[in-house]
Amino acid sequence: EVLAESRVSANGAVGPLAAKAELADDAFAQGKGDFAPANVRSDFRDTILWLPTQETNDEGIADVVVTFPDNLTEWRLTARAITLDDKVGQDSYSVKTSLPVIARLAAPRFFVRGDESSLRVIGQNNLDMDLIARIKLEAKGLIIQDPLQSAAIISAKNRATADFRIKADETGTALITATVLTDQASDAMQLPIPVLPHGIKDNIAWASSNSDSWNFSIPLSADPNTVNGKLFISPSLAAAVSPALSYLAGYPYGCTEQTMSRFYPSVLASQAGDLAMLPDEILDNLDDMVAKGLKRIYNFQHDDGGWGYWKHDDSSLFITSYVINGLLDAAKAGYRTQDYSLNWAIEYLERALENPVSTDNYYRVVDADSRAYAYYALARAERNIDGLGKYVGTKDMSSYGLSLSVLAFAEAGRTVEANLYLDELLSRVSEFDTVAFWKSEVPRYYWNDDQVEATAYGLNAIAKLRPNDPIVAKIVNWLLLERKGDRWYSTKDTAAIVKAALDLAKATNEEAKDLLVTASLNGQEIYSSRLTGQSAEGIEVDLPNLDLNKNKLVVNVEGQGTIYSSANIEYFAEQDSYQATTDGLKIKRTFERLEPVYDKKNQNYIYKRKPLNDAVEVGDYVLVSVEIDPDDQYRYAIINEPLPAGFRVVENDQVFKIN
Repeated sequence: EVLAESRVSANGAVGPLAAKAELADDAFAQGKGDFAPANVRSDFRDTILWLPTQETNDEGIADVVVTFPDNLTEWRLTARAITLDDKVGQDSYSVKTSLPVIARLAAPRFFVRGDESSLRVIGQNNLDMDLIARIKLEAKGLIIQDPLQSAAIISAKNRATADFRIKADETGTALITATVLTDQASDAMQLPIPVLPHGIKDNIAWASSNSDSWNFSIPLSADPNTVNGKLFISPSLAAAVSPALSYLAGYPYGCTEQTMSRFYPSVLASQAGDLAMLPDEILDNLDDMVAKGLKRIYNFQHDDGGWGYWKHDDSSLFITSYVINGLLDAAKAGYRTQDYSLNWAIEYLERALENPVSTDNYYRVVDADSRAYAYYALARAERNIDGLGKYVGTKDMSSYGLSLSVLAFAEAGRTVEANLYLDELLSRVSEFDTVAFWKSEVPRYYWNDDQVEATAYGLNAIAKLRPNDPIVAKIVNWLLLERKGDRWYSTKDTAAIVKAALDLAKATNEEAKDLLVTASLNGQEIYSSRLTGQSAEGIEVDLPNLDLNKNKLVVNVEGQGTIYSSANIEYFAEQDSYQATTDGLKIKRTFERLEPVYDKKNQNYIYKRKPLNDAVEVGDYVLVSVEIDPDDQYRYAIINEPLPAGFRVVENDQVFKIN
């Protein structure tokens, strides 16, 4: 209604709405059947064409056929060229696309179900003559509450408008067509506009392994149009080993950790038989890769027997323990290692463990975890680990160190203690419907500040003692979801996951797959396929025709191997009013109207904040304040603060001086 009070005339001045003149019935009927046909424009793009490798002919000319989309606007064409002898140049050209008569639509970018709004159809006459026009609106997915068409006279080089009241009654995507018909030329444009649910997004989820079933219910308050379900069928974690090995092997030599991570996991995989397939480029060059890696590792060893990140920095319990583990496994795989170098490193660990415990509250957890790693390396080297009992299970040790302590006790044959601390480790896990993982509980940027690696070591500990624990499926699912293509976040955590995957595969007797996997939903088969070999790719299956209320999903696996399944159902549950809830964060949102007051002294406007207790109108500015009150420490929080329909964010809000 506010927009309808003014219009922009052909010369850009704002004036009263006069272009939309009422027509007598006989005048409108006179031209009723003589309208020109309208082509519906629906292809609206910002970029028409991108040709990065266009070549010219011998005369330096290249012809390109360009089909313009339906946007009526000014386009900029830019060409950049380079010759074989490295001469460069560029040029640009502008061209406008237009029509004699144009239909435009003024509408919000989205609606919320239940919204009532006014849509405006604008008819623009670019001809030098007045036109009798019919202005129409069609809307699939919306209820139009006014007559579907309006008559108008559009003067030459001017425009006319018609407003149509609508109601968004169903969620989904509304398809809106605005049409302007005249006897000289006509036009129509079509836009899809989302209709969002008036509700809160929620979900239910499930995870399991091999054959299993899931009975679940979707609340009756859920909007059926918003229910969306997916089933994810993932290969075993070992299936991700092959592409990860290619990433690690291709990583350039760098620090001690990166050098070790480059060949160590491939050595493990080479001893795993059918559990992992070594890529051909690694298989053909593994011996040379190990020899070069060991040479560099020995060259980086410090005078005290330990290793740091580099050749001339301080030795580190973490890095020395990691190298010792790698040397032990390389020797086990048959590679020639230097015994004196290994013994020298072990002696460094034993001396370093005699140093006093850190009294720095900030660093204590780093110190405790590094000692756990050292005792794990000593246990694998068949040395005494009695000193571990002073640190394990204390508040100073994070889940990272606790996992390594469990592994150390298990390696030493002390299964009672290993199982005792595994129970404690499991009590710390963050477990949800489909995933489980261990959080980083250490200061930022230290070696052990890595929840992916901490979770890999936790999985290692479970695989050692309880490989069939139901939580394994959730841990594997989380690790697979954290994967970034063929790797995880770093060489360090990728190498840790490769080791965990191979240890789990050995513990559960996994072999190369030859599986028939079928899935059914409410008695109807939705997926069936045979999986062979160690595929690295997961499978995503839609869950169609979900019922509000009771559903049953069944996954059946036949054959040799392991499959991990998870399912997620998302929906919006609608209700008339909502109460504030909290789940770790309390969030308060406040709307205030900004009222401009002119400051004569400084010759600018200052905006006063006023409570927003009534309707807003076109042109009003609204200030949104969001307050966050966490009940715990978080490294970051992502807040989604939805816009009300019809609003836009003011991009450059620094010009606002707010009192």
